Amino acid sequence: MLGFARYSLGVDIGTEGAALVLLKADSRKTQLVGHEYVALDAALPVAEKVSSLVPCLEEFCKRYKVEDPQTQVCVPSGLAIVRFLRFPRSVKENLNETLSYEIEKYIPYGVDDIYFDAQVVKEHREEGTVEVLVVAVKKTEFDPYFLLRNAVGSLASVEIGLTALALPRWDGGRQESKEFFLVNREDGRCSLSLVAEGKVVSSHIVAADESGSYTAVRFHDEAAKVCERRNLDPAGLDVFYVAATDREKDFFSGGSADGLLCYPFAAALPAMTLLKAALLAGKGLREDSEGVNLLPEKLRKKPNRTALYVSFGLLASVVLLSCVLVGTVVLQKRWQQDRLQAEVARLDAATRDIAALEEKKTAVEQRVAFLQREERQAPVLLDALNELSVLLPDSIFLQGFTLRNNEVRINGVAESAVDLINDLERSALFYDVAFLTTVRKDKQGKEIFTVGFSLQQQD
Repeated sequence: MLGFARYSLGVDIGTEGAALVLLKADSRKTQLVGHEYVALDAALPVAEKVSSLVPCLEEFCKRYKVEDPQTQVCVPSGLAIVRFLRFPRSVKENLNETLSYEIEKYIPYGVDDIYFDAQVVKEHREEGTVEVLVVAVKKTEFDPYFLLRNAVGSLASVEIGLTALALPRWDGGRQESKEFFLVNREDGRCSLSLVAEGKVVSSHIVAADESGSYTAVRFHDEAAKVCERRNLDPAGLDVFYVAATDREKDFFSGGSADGLLCYPFAAALPAMTLLKAALLAGKGLREDSEGVNLLPEKLRKKPNRTALYVSFGLLASVVLLSCVLVGTVVLQKRWQQDRLQAEVARLDAATRDIAALEEKKTAVEQRVAFLQREERQAPVLLDALNELSVLLPDSIFLQGFTLRNNEVRINGVAESAVDLINDLERSALFYDVAFLTTVRKDKQGKEIFTVGFSLQQQD
């Protein structure tokens, strides 16, 4: 298989410095190309910090002869407002669109004043709900990071440190499906997060004890509380800590890291300071990577498909050359085809009558099958209409009803569309009841809905 090298750059911008990690991937392996830590003046405004980082990024890319890499950026978690919410499963397909109408219920800013993104972190199929992580940042605080485009061109993604640490390792060193707790100190605050399948399921700030220190016991106690709320076994979940320096290791456990596990990172990385940047770079190499991305859709860098197009071009050339080589063999066999075509013409006349009979037979079979389907569908339709007439209250007005292959779609207006779902789910005939579109309100304040559900098979 033809392979071309792809480069991905992870940039982790903190209060006092920025970590840069460059990865390279081809059809055989992924390898670490280069890394660097750039110190920043913590007293400078964000715009000046980013401006001072731009020439360092340019020089870093020139050093490794990389132009326009796939670039993922991590910004401090303190910039963001993080919410863990629960919604009906019906909003899963149009999650961000739904949130754009209701974001002010959960974030104290208007939708025009923030950038936000959401990620489904857990599904509860029995309850018909999903847990959603929502991350939002004020545009005025986030816009200075767009200056990075002066050094690397378009950005692929921007997220916060909280979600970056949940990403799978680029070297495949950790099982993504395992649940674990992660203790992270960022901007002077310690957070405890529950991570599962590369997603942050829950997170909260852990306060220091009366002496202003943290101990391993304190974090394990907090983890146990989370497990109790979520019906998890704390004995089966590891608690990792992320510390960039020995000083921070001491900070976590009052001079000893006993009781907490050091977060595993690739052996090729010389220091944990580079961890988030490496995880971000690995994200850029996975074409199926999902997660939080605070960049507006129109500003995100599109995947570079040049290598793919070149591969297809070379493959097409190889196929064309093969066709030319086998062409001589085809010409040699052409005379055999001419002889066979004469024989086929003779047999074709004999088979025309058989073909005509087969067509008539097929037409009759299709008519019989159609009548049988219609016969089976009629009782199902009557049962569905009868059940709806019993279940639906007078406040609901149906405007459309469609039945196809035991799948029903209805639309209309109601005082409360949520009550309609509850009414339909009480029926023994209906299952998989869900909204097919977002509920809207008409001029009279009534809710316009479109609901779909399946019919139980009748014996």
